[in-house]
Amino acid sequence: MAPVIYEYNKKANKLEEIKETGLQDMYGWWQTVKTGDINGDGKPDLILGNIGENFYLRPSQEEPVKLWMNDFDKSGTMDQFLTRTVARRDVPVFLKREITDQFPGVKKQNLRHSEYAKKDIEELFGKELTQTSEQKLFNYCSSVIAINEGGGKFKMETKNRT
Repeated sequence: MAPVIYEYNKKANKLEEIKETGLQDMYGWWQTVKTGDINGDGKPDLILGNIGENFYLRPSQEEPVKLWMNDFDKSGTMDQFLTRTVARRDVPVFLKREITDQFPGVKKQNLRHSEYAKKDIEELFGKELTQTSEQKLFNYCSSVIAINEGGGKFKMETKNRT
């Protein structure tokens, strides 16, 4: 998920989410958060630790990783299926032999590995199941410093890649 920022509403005596923070589109596998006044302006900045740039899937805004959740095998329990976007197609992350225990139907419909390798999630499970699936995005893997600009807004600072 993306980092979420809340502010305390004294009148309502509750925390309320701030929707536009500058962080709302950064869907990561965040590991830790620390606060500190990094730039010395008196406002608490955030240090956000993510899974890191060495992660093998290398997601981006244009080509995110997606976790699909639905009862794909119609067993009555919620299943999870991980894809990555390549050329605007959501293709499986794992090889056929790695998922056939969980999804026996995939094995039956794709007897050859070469058939499975060419398919996206809709071709594997059908349009109806994929359209009704819950999705969780992962499009950002870098750790960042979020500089507090006030009013619930943050500016990202990442290291320059050379």
